[in-house]
Amino acid sequence: MNHIARFFYNIFRDEEEAFYIMLGIFEYSGISNIFIDELAKLKQYFYVLDKLIQLYLPELYSCFKVTLTNKYLFHINKLVSWY
Repeated sequence: MNHIARFFYNIFRDEEEAFYIMLGIFEYSGISNIFIDELAKLKQYFYVLDKLIQLYLPELYSCFKVTLTNKYLFHINKLVSWY
């Protein structure tokens, strides 16, 4: 999240304005719902992402299964890069 905040700060050079723009985007897009109720939405997104990987990238899914890789660590890195 700090990458997003830094991006807006670099554009507007005003900490308060950058904060409120980021807050508005989070509220408009629904991203802020991820942080409610002990990250319930995040767990739901992980489940959906896991099923999508299983469906569309079966080789990657089996690699996770065979190597016992913690797939959530993989998901977290992807989410960080997306947001």
